[in-house]
Amino acid sequence: MKVLSGISVIALLMAGAATPSFATSLAPGATVTPTVVPGSFTANFTILGNTGAVAYSAGDDSGTIQEWVGTWAGNPVAGDDLVFVYQVTLTGGDAARVTGGSYAGFNTDVFTNIDGSGTTQPSDAARSTSGVVVGFDFNPNLLPVSTSYLLIVDTNATSWVAGPMSVIDDNTFTTPGFAPAATPEPSTLSLLGTGLLAAGAGLRRKMRRA
Repeated sequence: MKVLSGISVIALLMAGAATPSFATSLAPGATVTPTVVPGSFTANFTILGNTGAVAYSAGDDSGTIQEWVGTWAGNPVAGDDLVFVYQVTLTGGDAARVTGGSYAGFNTDVFTNIDGSGTTQPSDAARSTSGVVVGFDFNPNLLPVSTSYLLIVDTNATSWVAGPMSVIDDNTFTTPGFAPAATPEPSTLSLLGTGLLAAGAGLRRKMRRA
């Protein structure tokens, strides 16, 4: 019994190590309060893509929105997989929500970090029922002149494509950013392999006839 108890304790400790205490999982349809990642995030973040600060103006709202995609060893979903990071700076009006996509079919965890001159932390993070959109809400609204914390979405994606990022208040501004790229399902890969084998066999038959 003592041996079994020892094994159980070790298993629990290993499980705790695999899931960092700051992990905040965000399932489709859920709303959570994102925690602040301790320490420096940017020092250990390897940037693979950067939109640069994109200026926006919608009604009386104005500012910049920026997105980065890269890898971060602390990613609790999978250490080598992709992390998407958003940041907004307000110069006029206000902003209630910052969103990105498309995250359908991917695991996501959300965090925030003060790196990058951030001054304002979001009140919550929510994911649409379909799982497509992940958004960070500000209540009270983000006001000028202020900059959001880094808004971090950890995923199990391994590649990315162009995807929308938006700043929302009474008006909505949407511009191209980055999003996880869907990978073929195993069944699709199997069908593709079968098709290639069939095509190869047909080509060999043609060559023999020639």
